[in-house]
Amino acid sequence: ARSGQCASEGASQRHGVLIGSAWEVLVNRLVLGGQLPLRSPLCLAASGGCVTLGQFAKGGLAVFLFGDAHFYFSHRLLHTSFLFRRVHKVHHQSFNPDPFSGLSMHPVESVIYFSMAPMISLFAPLWLTRVVFKGLIVFPLESHSGFGSWDIEPSHAHYIHHAKVVYNYGASPMWDWLLGTDYREVQHAQKRAAKAAASS
Repeated sequence: ARSGQCASEGASQRHGVLIGSAWEVLVNRLVLGGQLPLRSPLCLAASGGCVTLGQFAKGGLAVFLFGDAHFYFSHRLLHTSFLFRRVHKVHHQSFNPDPFSGLSMHPVESVIYFSMAPMISLFAPLWLTRVVFKGLIVFPLESHSGFGSWDIEPSHAHYIHHAKVVYNYGASPMWDWLLGTDYREVQHAQKRAAKAAASS
């Protein structure tokens, strides 16, 4: 059964990487044609082809904040009953996630997942968009690494998401904490409510 899961995930993963690559080719062509970026903040523009450490840090922070929001809200969208049944269930067929599970998605989900980089390319220079494209391929490996850990928050949180489905939608815990979908926060709130009810 495990080898069947790996074969299925491998095929879905190849589709995802091809879709991500198609997005990247499109963005590269639009940048070369002068259509992108629409407007690039001067603080991220490379001078003379060189990116400073400060520009890289600012770009990294901007990408993290935008990417974290993109992932959380697109993931919540994929959990609507219509899209979950028709699209996202492919990813959730990995009950015990492994590195192949990260990009094991329905093609529609891959289009949505990889759309973060083209969205960033509207306002970011090509160097930053390229970093994002590569990150979108590499980052899912950690949260689907084959072992959940209470010590490594994203890894553990995503294992809970695959097991419980209605918690831990985010790549980081930030949006889950803010919007009440963090598993640990929900568990703590339920324990506090039960303790309060028992003492009254």
